[in-house]
Amino acid sequence: MKAKELNEQFSKLAALDEEYKQAKSLEVKILGELIRHAREEKGLSVRAAAERSSVSAPFLSDVELGRRTPSKITFDSIVETVAG
Repeated sequence: MKAKELNEQFSKLAALDEEYKQAKSLEVKILGELIRHAREEKGLSVRAAAERSSVSAPFLSDVELGRRTPSKITFDSIVETVAG
């Protein structure tokens, strides 16, 4: 491949990577909103839900706001707390 073709391919890959990151960010925000809704429906404060999930209240708040992504184990614990 010529340098120009490589540059074009790199640009396409970079654009796809950016689209993926944006989609992932949206998914994280939606999951956070669902967690918050379930927590509120259950009548739990952030602090109470965090304690039951074995995470800190600021961490749970960040998850609900889509700022942080928990591990699978932590996510399962949070879901069990707010939806179980």
